[in-house]
Amino acid sequence: MTSLRFDHIVVAGNVNHNAQALRAAGLVVEDGGRHEAGLTHNLLAALDNSSYVELIDFSRAWLRPSLRLLSHTPFWRSVLSSRPLYEAVFLDALTLRGGPITYAYTVDDLESFVSSAASRGLVLANPVRMSRLRPDGVRIEWSLAISPHLDLPFFLQDHTAGHTRLPETRPKAPESVRVLQVAVSSVKKTTERYVALFDTAPSVGSEGTSKFQIGGICVEIVQGKTGATPSIDCELCSGRLLSALLE
Repeated sequence: MTSLRFDHIVVAGNVNHNAQALRAAGLVVEDGGRHEAGLTHNLLAALDNSSYVELIDFSRAWLRPSLRLLSHTPFWRSVLSSRPLYEAVFLDALTLRGGPITYAYTVDDLESFVSSAASRGLVLANPVRMSRLRPDGVRIEWSLAISPHLDLPFFLQDHTAGHTRLPETRPKAPESVRVLQVAVSSVKKTTERYVALFDTAPSVGSEGTSKFQIGGICVEIVQGKTGATPSIDCELCSGRLLSALLE
């Protein structure tokens, strides 16, 4: 398998509120800049081992309430279906959800990874080239591949030299992700997807949970509410839950 490393977890919602909460917890948060289309911007909180928390929100405050109104109409699904998959997934999450929404891995050959997963029956959308303009004027670029299944992570391949996508500052007392938890309506179906995607077998935990060691972290698949959208959380090395820090 191509080199695989846990990269970051994505938190949707008011970035100023979430940044204040993470700073109060001892993390260093800095401005990441705007994404290429200008629709979203982010703040980044560094974790240990070159991973981080991405706080993301719409760049314009009026967008979320306007889109939430639209989401209650028959036109919402038409809007989402007209957009590329990665845009539709994040647009829906930013409009209707908050807190940790997904997570990402980096790979050194994204095309190869996508092809390999497809050969095992797990189809990801073709990689899309993306960019973000940092506040210091540096443009950073990467490719992204994503699945329509919200219980799965997305994948990145960097195209900018060095670690310019990552926060420049490290916290004085580094945190890291100890366990990333994915709550789903069917542990069995999600486990099957992870096996196909990562070509690895899980260990069976208590109460029917599945655990995978993937890219340097433990990913635990647990039972959530039947029919509910998958939810993401993570336990940091200090024992604190990310969702609790954001409250």
